Amino acid sequence: MKILIVKLGAVGDVAHTLPALHSLRKSFPEAFIAWVVEKKALQVIRDNPYIDEVILFERKELERTFRKDGLFAAIRFLASFGKKLKSYHFDIAIDFQTLFKSGLITWLSGAKKRVGFDKWRELNKLFTNSRLKSNKRHTIDKYLDLVVSVGGSADSTPVKIYYAKEDADYVDRFIRDEGLESKKWIAINPGASWTSKLWGAQRYAILCDLLNEASVPHVIVWGPGEEKIVEEIQEKAGNELLIAPPTSIKQLACLLERSSLYVGGDTGPMHMAVAMGTPVAGIFGPSDPERNGPYGEGQKVLQADLDCIKCWKRSCPTVECMEKVTPQSVIDAIKEILK
Repeated sequence: MKILIVKLGAVGDVAHTLPALHSLRKSFPEAFIAWVVEKKALQVIRDNPYIDEVILFERKELERTFRKDGLFAAIRFLASFGKKLKSYHFDIAIDFQTLFKSGLITWLSGAKKRVGFDKWRELNKLFTNSRLKSNKRHTIDKYLDLVVSVGGSADSTPVKIYYAKEDADYVDRFIRDEGLESKKWIAINPGASWTSKLWGAQRYAILCDLLNEASVPHVIVWGPGEEKIVEEIQEKAGNELLIAPPTSIKQLACLLERSSLYVGGDTGPMHMAVAMGTPVAGIFGPSDPERNGPYGEGQKVLQADLDCIKCWKRSCPTVECMEKVTPQSVIDAIKEILK
């Protein structure tokens, strides 16, 4: 049997799909399993032993082709990609993303059975011939339902992001140089892809000051484009902060695995922390933690009680939902998890 997983990005979305991959491999140990992914989330699944082949979908190259040479050139690009997919002769293609682009790739695969959710989102339903209605709340549980629909069994065990020895050496050198080897320390990630998910530099600075008062070591982790908010936190904090060095996705996964607790908003690194077995104190506002929250036992979600909560707006003039989560409430959650 040959199975194609279609989950293109982003990092958190791909991390959410790892338990489904694990379930497919356990259910069909002899199957050939491939995964189509975009470059931005490639490192989340590269080197994973449950995958026989990773197929890169160059979305940005497609967009450049469309802008430079027009629609027909873009169609030729997609046709060529479809020809590549068809050469594998997939029996099943599973669309975990439910978008137009993921549906199109699922259809281009030529798989006899094209599985997805029974949704018209971005016309996705047009591209599948086996559709599932799931009544589960959390995304991971919904994805596991897709596995069950193709004859597999569901296993929600976290699946780690695999990294190389060089990545571990890089991270361990930082931990050793900063004297964190034998300590419980907290990874704090202030970034987010939506402005409405940002807790704000001032609140993170207060949190860091409270952790310093309690003598709890902590490290600010960050990604590309988040340098400014890290600088703002440093300016507002009463003490010098320990800031992680630049990391790749795999190095960040290793760093999060080494930490005792992750604190941050609803963003990719939070789901990476869960995958690496690190407990989470998640700060939520516009998104729904019952759907996208840190999965499993021992996790804490902090979310204000407002009428407009879970609005799913990417931007907001007040961001009141985030502001209502106090640094002290986060400290209380940290203490509860660490004890």
